Amino acid sequence: MKTNAKAMVLGSFAADALALKAHWIYDTSQIDEKFGRVRDFVKPSPPTYHSTKQQGDFTHYGDQTLLLLRSVSECGGFDGGHFGRAWREFFITYIGYVDGATRQTLKNLEAGGEMARAEIERMLAQLDQSIRASATAFHYRRQDIT
Repeated sequence: MKTNAKAMVLGSFAADALALKAHWIYDTSQIDEKFGRVRDFVKPSPPTYHSTKQQGDFTHYGDQTLLLLRSVSECGGFDGGHFGRAWREFFITYIGYVDGATRQTLKNLEAGGEMARAEIERMLAQLDQSIRASATAFHYRRQDIT
């Protein structure tokens, strides 16, 4: 894990950026027909959820995962309060696709609520498991976790 952690994180971010053009198309025959084998970073073309994104950008999942990695790095581990505040500030000015769960959480926060643990957990559940795992593994790569 120690020697492959950086490659795992970079691979997960590269995969997210490669998936940008075909993001949320689940029919593999439709992906084959429209895009063929995705080998290069491509700017999404309409119709898309990611019209503000450019070639090589992350999806909103990749953007949030980078935010998570930065938060874990700054705090020396996962701190829900720190991540929640960073996440809220990030999305206040985010230019990109904002999903329903994110919109609802922001609406609750605007109404004066605190980011509850359940909302942080729901937000983290939205992030792809492999990307979250890579950010966490990268942080703990120097520790013996056996």
